[in-house]
Amino acid sequence: MSNIGDIKILYSYICSIEKNGALLESRINDLIDYSTLLSSNNLSLSCTEFDLGEVLDEMKDLFGFQAKKKNCKLLIPVPTLMVKNDKARIKQILNNIIGNAIKFTFEGFIRITISP
Repeated sequence: MSNIGDIKILYSYICSIEKNGALLESRINDLIDYSTLLSSNNLSLSCTEFDLGEVLDEMKDLFGFQAKKKNCKLLIPVPTLMVKNDKARIKQILNNIIGNAIKFTFEGFIRITISP
């Protein structure tokens, strides 16, 4: 019989798989959107108000395992900071920055800083 610790670890892996699947779906949709926009020469942003801290927390969850696997520490603050911008584009930018940072960092830490 498995202990509670094993179940919690398994659950965290399942959650990570689910989040990464959603990220992959989002990237595929972005590629489709970009190809449509490129062919029509039309790009628009969807500016809404959202909590940047929630997005950063999502990035922390999404990339935490990858950083840990490379023995890197991922330092991402999670402030409550309301901003008005295109949430999907901000997520995409953070995905690219953090993903590249993990890819090219072989030891130490990766720190994201936010200033209002």
